[in-house]
Amino acid sequence: MRSILFAAAMFYSLISTAEYMNDIPSEFCDPAYYQCSRAQQAILQKYNAGQTPALAQAEGLYVGSCFMLGESYDSDHEHYGYIFLRKNNSVFDFYGQFAFFYTENPYEILTVKKASELNAKTAKDTIFSQQGHWQSNISEDPPWQYFIKQSPDMTLSLIGIWGRSDAVLCQLHTKQ
Repeated sequence: MRSILFAAAMFYSLISTAEYMNDIPSEFCDPAYYQCSRAQQAILQKYNAGQTPALAQAEGLYVGSCFMLGESYDSDHEHYGYIFLRKNNSVFDFYGQFAFFYTENPYEILTVKKASELNAKTAKDTIFSQQGHWQSNISEDPPWQYFIKQSPDMTLSLIGIWGRSDAVLCQLHTKQ
């Protein structure tokens, strides 16, 4: 029993010391942070060169490829995700979902209308503009955050931080 309590205390101390960030550091893929694959490095480069997304319409759907970072993941394996943004007064509500280990992107067939219907009753988080990027802070301890920038080609680079040791990097394109 003592060993279980000790292990639980150690796990909590590890996740509770994770860093809460205001932006993704440019050296994020440096081995001091994470050991990124080539696909993840390319997403980080687009993120670093990007700017605050400009959303003109009231809703936006973005789908694409995601690559996980963490001890339990193969950082070269392509996963899929989508985010759906809905304007709510002066902020955007932020919804999203990931699909792991699919052979093709299940969200490519998703439309803005269908995403709006699917997310009408789900939990949402707020996304806000922060010094050149969008950010959503879902949890502070342990950190659960998303950072988004837009590239000149209008794709979104999304980087998610999930606690102390896991992250996701996605390159998402607009769906109509």
